[in-house]
Amino acid sequence: MRKPDLVNVIADEADISKDKASLALNAILEAITSAMKSAAGVKQ
Repeated sequence: MRKPDLVNVIADEADISKDKASLALNAILEAITSAMKSAAGVKQ
């Protein structure tokens, strides 16, 4: 699944625009990337 596919799923499931879904996905990916680079890591 590519990023545009994820944006479409988020937009459909959350009933929001694709622009807002894209912003949300970018924020999530940035948070995960930052956590992976730090000592905190990503935990469930």
